[in-house]
Amino acid sequence: MSGDKFTGGPEEMVLPQCNHCRHRAADARTCAAFPGGIPDAIELNRHDHRKPFPGDNGIRFEPKGSVAVHERWFARNAAIAIRMEDGRQES
Repeated sequence: MSGDKFTGGPEEMVLPQCNHCRHRAADARTCAAFPGGIPDAIELNRHDHRKPFPGDNGIRFEPKGSVAVHERWFARNAAIAIRMEDGRQES
């Protein structure tokens, strides 16, 4: 994310969806879907990994805990990511 600026408050903080996925490896840079490294599009929430992504070997996001909690997380973070993308396009 070099060059990206975060200008929002703590409520606008976007954590990677991978943080909530049961497939993430302990090293935090790989997972069952991407043993060679998690693509930036997923790590930076530019792609909702509940949907297929090239090279994911058919393995998708699966929550570590409550599905309802994760559905709210995806809804909230998708809105924030869209606002961040819109802001980048203007600069």
